[in-house]
Amino acid sequence: MNSTTKYWIISFFGFHLFPTLIVFAGCLSIYPAMCLISKRIGITDFAAICITLSGIMIEWIADRQLSMFKKNNTQKAFLTSGLWKYSRHPNYFGEITFWTGLFIFSFSGEHFYWFTLPGPLFIILMFTYISAPMMDNRMIKKYPGYELYMKNTSPIILWV
Repeated sequence: MNSTTKYWIISFFGFHLFPTLIVFAGCLSIYPAMCLISKRIGITDFAAICITLSGIMIEWIADRQLSMFKKNNTQKAFLTSGLWKYSRHPNYFGEITFWTGLFIFSFSGEHFYWFTLPGPLFIILMFTYISAPMMDNRMIKKYPGYELYMKNTSPIILWV
């Protein structure tokens, strides 16, 4: 198999199909609330809305801080202030929070819909064991001092 064929296979399965399946699984969480449950919005729905919106805000703030840092920083350094002081990957934390909020919508019904669980579980596992470690390994190679930052900063959860 030549390198072009390998590239397209890896690209299709690793960068396109896998994330699409993960997002589809995550979206299954809202299916019960949108299609199977016919009751008024309740406290669980409000909690889900708040958690989902919190995830969006955390991700937006983290991405905005990183964007401003990259725009204003000419030195070879990495961001350690704002949300990035409390997490090496606060944008991933926001993403996980978003999908967890969507998952909470599935608790609105009279019983638990088992098919909603894999979505947020896969997303948490993907960010925790694939995305964050890959980014950390890249940052270690790129920036001196990143290993010390790793030792002193939570990988994903915003934590002092």
